Amino acid sequence: MIRLYRSAWLDSTELHRAFIAYAEKNANRGLTVGRYVLVPDHLHFFVAVARLYRLNDFVRLMKQQLSKH
Repeated sequence: MIRLYRSAWLDSTELHRAFIAYAEKNANRGLTVGRYVLVPDHLHFFVAVARLYRLNDFVRLMKQQLSKH
């Protein structure tokens, strides 16, 4: 049996706060994050994207922002 061990890079209060700040900042722009689950090695979330934006831009910019933390 092969076991894959993943890095727990999301297991951080600072990163969680950064995600919340990013979501709150973008809520004013028509990008609303709903429920989310932050687990140690990945993230699940619902987001409503206004017609002016593309989901891939939201995710790309989120990754950039969170990678700073």
